Amino acid sequence: MFIFPTATGEAAPLPALAPGNPAPDFTLKSLDGGQITVSEYRGRLVLINFWASWCPPCRIEMPELVRTYEEHKDTGFTILGINLTFQDALPEVAAFVEEFNMTFPVLLDETGKVTTEKYRLLGLPMSVFVDRQGAFRRIHIGLMTADQIREFTAEIMG
Repeated sequence: MFIFPTATGEAAPLPALAPGNPAPDFTLKSLDGGQITVSEYRGRLVLINFWASWCPPCRIEMPELVRTYEEHKDTGFTILGINLTFQDALPEVAAFVEEFNMTFPVLLDETGKVTTEKYRLLGLPMSVFVDRQGAFRRIHIGLMTADQIREFTAEIMG
């Protein structure tokens, strides 16, 4: 187990973000005003995608993520787009979502706790593929190509 400083400067254990381990649970506000808890998606296939409106690679991969979501949303697959709202601005977030017609849930990490403490973001974008049991299957840091998105999505679909 790794130890890392939290937002308050205290040391806290970091569960291994490795295939087979459970994805850390969290609840965040959604852009549409609701709240979403990731554990409510247990039994579904989930891609958690960390992004920001100012991130060029996020902009490049988003059209393929939207296409993948639209293609598979009726099969128990969803994307939770987590915006780094603590480093972004809501008007830019909303404009990004509208520009790319992001119809999957967009969550707002306003404090950075989910991003920095629970998932220990290592770069943007970061994509976490979670199976029906709520366990990590793959974590990808950086821009994914269309082929990678298809391959990694197929992995969790079995």
